[in-house]
Amino acid sequence: MKRLLRALFVDNAPLKAVSMALALTLFTLVHAERDTQAGFNVPVVYELSPDRVLTSDPPGVVHLVVRGPWTKLRQFDESQLAPLEIDLARVAEGDLHLEPDMVKLPPGLTAVEFSPPTLRIAFQARETRSLPILTTLDGVPAHGYHVESTQVTPAAVDVVGPKEAVDALSQLATAPLSVAGRSEDFKAAIGLAMLPPHVTLVDGAPAVTAVTVAVAITPELAERDIAGVSVQVTNLKHLEATVNPPIVLLQVHGEELRTEQVTPASLTAEIDGAGLEALGPGDHLVSPTVAGLPPGVAVVIEPPTVTVTLR
Repeated sequence: MKRLLRALFVDNAPLKAVSMALALTLFTLVHAERDTQAGFNVPVVYELSPDRVLTSDPPGVVHLVVRGPWTKLRQFDESQLAPLEIDLARVAEGDLHLEPDMVKLPPGLTAVEFSPPTLRIAFQARETRSLPILTTLDGVPAHGYHVESTQVTPAAVDVVGPKEAVDALSQLATAPLSVAGRSEDFKAAIGLAMLPPHVTLVDGAPAVTAVTVAVAITPELAERDIAGVSVQVTNLKHLEATVNPPIVLLQVHGEELRTEQVTPASLTAEIDGAGLEALGPGDHLVSPTVAGLPPGVAVVIEPPTVTVTLR
């Protein structure tokens, strides 16, 4: 047994080594020249027509199966593939079939098929239009304040896109701008809300381009009725007075935060009796005045006049 194993592996060792090397070389050459397949990604570039808009969404990359010798496929890199250029001015709507001869490969390599094999192409006429920008506000200002006005700069922008989509637009909106808790004027840069599919700004800027919004915040106006306010006659020295009616209704109006400070106890309706005494006893029709009003608050008295009787 040992003699047999020796004969197999040791006898004529140089000749056997040469035979093994030749066999490996032959195997390598045959394997290297055998055709095989590999997949590569090919970018797609669409050349747009100036009067039409592509409304379908064909892929920006397609998969290409390539056949050829293993050695050549191993040396080939997909960065060597030129983009697949599709001139949409020469293409009709519908399914565009991708043919293997649309791509150039080094000698010895053959394009087999694309995946997907067809591209869906749809167009619409291109439309350009100027649209005003509407500010979208979110939240409410601080108590006692409201948004008086907003001003957007620029006031309008030009958009371009499929005719149906552009014709359906009457204005563009900003992204929501918060006014929550605000009590003073302010300015803010805010983006535009998302545009419809295939609609863009004419200058090519993205839809997040900021506009400037100036927001005017002013005090809220309010009106309140203060009932049961007694009318007092002051500065009498010699005569006594009675008032009819003895109480009046006060309608106060002004900034809400100021009118909220007004209470029946903080106001008095007064008549200066010094001037009336000079007129002597009798009935006198007089308009009371109101004391205790906060600055900026006006008042209307009901009834506007009362009768003061001096005795």
